[in-house]
Order: sequence, then structure tokens, then C-alpha cells
Amino acid sequence: MEVTQNTWISRDTGYDVNTHEKAWGSTSGLLKFDKLQDFSDELPDIAMGVF
Repeated sequence: MEVTQNTWISRDTGYDVNTHEKAWGSTSGLLKFDKLQDFSDELPDIAMGVF
């Protein structure tokens, strides 16, 4: 997964734990989303920490 200020790109694929073959996911490549609107002003300010 890659997240930038304006995009989110995900492979979003699952693999069988025994055979390592693709079990589910996109058949047409990566899923790419471009930000159309910014809602960051509606989110509370929080401190990012180690979880």
C-alpha cells in the first residue's frame, strides 16, 4: 500500500497460506484512488505515537 497526500494505492490481494497462490483481489491491477476533497479540518488533532 502507498499513501500520499493526494493518493491511495493498494494491491489489496490475498494469498492462500499453504499454496501461496492468489486467493482473492483485483484482477485488473492496483487499486488507485485520487483525493477529490479534503476533510482533514473535520478530524480531531491527535498525537501520533507508537502502538
